[in-house]
Amino acid sequence: MTQWGTGPNGESGDEQPAQPDPWAKPSGAQQPAQPDPWAQPPGGSQQPAQPDPWAQPPGGGQQQPGYGQQPGYGQPQPGQTDPWAQPPGNQPPGYGQPQGYGQPPAYGQPQGYYPPAPGYNQPGAMAGTGAVASMGTRFGAFVIDIVILAIINFIVGAVFASAGGNDGVSSLLQLIIAFGYFGYLIGVNQQTLGMRLLNIRVVDATTGGPIGIGRGLLRYLVQILTGMLCLVGYFSPFFDKTKRYQGWHDKAAGDFVVRAG
Repeated sequence: MTQWGTGPNGESGDEQPAQPDPWAKPSGAQQPAQPDPWAQPPGGSQQPAQPDPWAQPPGGGQQQPGYGQQPGYGQPQPGQTDPWAQPPGNQPPGYGQPQGYGQPPAYGQPQGYYPPAPGYNQPGAMAGTGAVASMGTRFGAFVIDIVILAIINFIVGAVFASAGGNDGVSSLLQLIIAFGYFGYLIGVNQQTLGMRLLNIRVVDATTGGPIGIGRGLLRYLVQILTGMLCLVGYFSPFFDKTKRYQGWHDKAAGDFVVRAG
């Protein structure tokens, strides 16, 4: 039978052996080092470089315009055509250049002033109707017309005299013939016989067409009435400061006398 007791120094006579430490490292042995995932492999080799997606291919190629940049607003994408671009060699005359009509006022001119269209309201020319007839041509045509009317009135007077007619009736008939001659020929045909011989005509100041028989009669009436004032009405075209030779009778009928060709 085993006896349990203590020794002379207070030690027990039977000691339990020490238990090994499960966490202790074995003597003389070291734990193998863990590999470094970021360490370069032995032999001085390096990791192959990743290709640059923005790098130009080898061969000396030039970089495209705007490569790697976003195109501006309204600019066509690379490889696309501009839908608003004008085709080469197919541009209208004067494309991209200001036109003569409707240009802004020049320096020193008041705002809101725009030069007139070429040939309109300028001395010596009428837009779309030909150049203004000279006063010499107008006077020559009027003299020819007076001679023609004088011949007609002589024939009418001779007929009435031979028939024993009244001179008052003859004078009234001659006046009607004169109004019909100038009123109808100028209002409808735009020319009397004298005007046709000298190649001039009467045109509407607005449309360039005939003025009509009513305005033709008014024109001749104003010409006769103003001509009675010491022949002033016949010289009224010279009073036109615009140099278009528009007499009082022309202004009353709203017409111009121009060259026919």
